[in-house]
Amino acid sequence: VFCLDFAGSGLSDGEYLSLGYYERDDLAVAVDYLRESNRVTCIGLWGRSMGASTALLHADRDPSIAGLVLDSPFSDLKVLCEELVDSYTNNRVPRWVTGIALQMIRSSIKSHADFDIYDLTPVKHVSNSFIPALFTAAYNDNFIKPHHAKELHDAYQGDKNFVMVEGDHNSARSKFFMDSVSIFFFNTLQCEKLSARSAAHSVDGAARWYDGASEDQRFLLEPSSLDGLASGARGAPDAATQGLGLQMRPPNAGPRAPPLHAAEDDVDIDEQMVRRAIELSLEPTGNRAG
Repeated sequence: VFCLDFAGSGLSDGEYLSLGYYERDDLAVAVDYLRESNRVTCIGLWGRSMGASTALLHADRDPSIAGLVLDSPFSDLKVLCEELVDSYTNNRVPRWVTGIALQMIRSSIKSHADFDIYDLTPVKHVSNSFIPALFTAAYNDNFIKPHHAKELHDAYQGDKNFVMVEGDHNSARSKFFMDSVSIFFFNTLQCEKLSARSAAHSVDGAARWYDGASEDQRFLLEPSSLDGLASGARGAPDAATQGLGLQMRPPNAGPRAPPLHAAEDDVDIDEQMVRRAIELSLEPTGNRAG
């Protein structure tokens, strides 16, 4: 996981925020840095509020991004500003007065920060975005109302899903949503292929270690020495240990196919265990076996 503070936010230097206009360039730099590091394969973006809108402003110019999670983005900054004025004044300010104030703010920002706030319209970018995306909004969000995320979702051209969650703009998200994000990124970041590659490297590394190991070290890996340990670990606990601690067990991996070779066998087990863990995480707590 790579987290960043945009310029003017958190621990980063900067005189002002641009609500996505310049932040999309910060994001592009971060993505380029990750690609040049040779430590990542697929890259996904997870943004909330301004971060989600920034991701959408960047997505249509970088189709190589594998997936987007977009929590409470705004669709059009001008519309958002008008809604906030209406909300905080109980609709007592006429819309034409709000329009004049926005024009003055727009002119000032353009003069000092060299960008136009009316260009902050993610809804105009989603028609050219085709990256798989998961949109969400909170039912009680009175800051960026849910219709913004819904409009963006409806206009989005790529594979997409929309989820409403409990809470408001700043609420912690539910376990259901976090599990949904985990499943989404597991699929879009192609974690199955990453597991296969890791298993292959593990087997190759083990083979190299075995070639250079002493006779005593090799003995610990011989099938005859492992059989007793494996049977003892997998067998039923005896009376002396039955009541000690928690009976921690891995998810049931189901029937095991005959091994073709070490790497493929390990990948098969990893895949089944991950899928079983996901299934368990989505089950209601009361339905899970103890």
